[in-house]
Amino acid sequence: MIKHGKNKFGLIGFSLVAIIISYWFAEYRFYMNTEWSEAKISSLITYSAAKPFQYRVLIPWLVRTITDLHVPIPPVHLPSQLWITSVLEPAQAQLFVLIEFISTFLLFLAFRLLIGSIFKKHRLGDLFTLSLILVLPFNFLLPKIAPFWYPSDIPAILFFTLGLLFIRQEKWSMYYLIFIIGSFNRETIGFLTLVFIFANFEKLKPRSILFHTVLQLAIWCAIKFSLYSIFINNPGSSIVQNQFSANLSFLLSPKRYPMLFSNFGFTWILVVVFYRFINDRFIKRSLLVVIPFLIVTLIAGDIWELRIFGELIPIILTGFWLVVQSLIDEKKIELQNPQQLND
Repeated sequence: MIKHGKNKFGLIGFSLVAIIISYWFAEYRFYMNTEWSEAKISSLITYSAAKPFQYRVLIPWLVRTITDLHVPIPPVHLPSQLWITSVLEPAQAQLFVLIEFISTFLLFLAFRLLIGSIFKKHRLGDLFTLSLILVLPFNFLLPKIAPFWYPSDIPAILFFTLGLLFIRQEKWSMYYLIFIIGSFNRETIGFLTLVFIFANFEKLKPRSILFHTVLQLAIWCAIKFSLYSIFINNPGSSIVQNQFSANLSFLLSPKRYPMLFSNFGFTWILVVVFYRFINDRFIKRSLLVVIPFLIVTLIAGDIWELRIFGELIPIILTGFWLVVQSLIDEKKIELQNPQQLND
């Protein structure tokens, strides 16, 4: 009973801290980011933005539906300096800011559940979870190159984190619900299928893996085709934009590397160097998705937009803390057995 009370108190304390951090992050997203000319928020909400940006329709649709139905909106303070206040009606601007805040807060809660399934000590898990705010700015606030804001960015990380959690827990009904909703938010949710394959290889029967893989591909393709059909007359590339040449030119300039290395708050470096120290099978296997993610990004994305790597943050950051824990445990063993040092 005491333990339950402590856990409940810990959740309340964690939530209060997460609320404060999420509000700060959501507001600064609008202070430090701006619009991309082909995906202006006023165009996204009227379904007239360029492809493939308009395919990420979930949040614009949600905002438009709520405002059209005149659903009461909780009061949200919008400083006049926020650019969003000058391009949208007050109710719509408030909703976008509110959804950004709620998505960030729910991301902290979802990441806490993922971390908690790996690290059993609640206080340590909460500390690791809150470190998310040390990484998020490197991908969404600090970059000076292409500092664009998209309503799909933070929800994409939220859906991906929940997808990871449900794959780990084998809660397939919840996983597919998140997969379907997330597919309307951003197409990169499809990388969860690769995580599923990597994580369950040699764990589930080949027939089961094949069934789930085909089902997820069918769902993803059906949603993608439906969005393509709905927005077929919008300007822009129908499927993807080939950015390989531009990315190659960018990589040929060494002065750009410090910015690229800052991805994930530099935590990826420790994960790569000490990958063998990661003792959690699920995270170790899930990290393999980084390779196809990078390959696809080189072809269809702009690698200088660090925000597009957002979905990988929960995997990289969890791997980082697993490495740190393993290194600390190894050091403890050395200190407890000084004879090994003499040998």
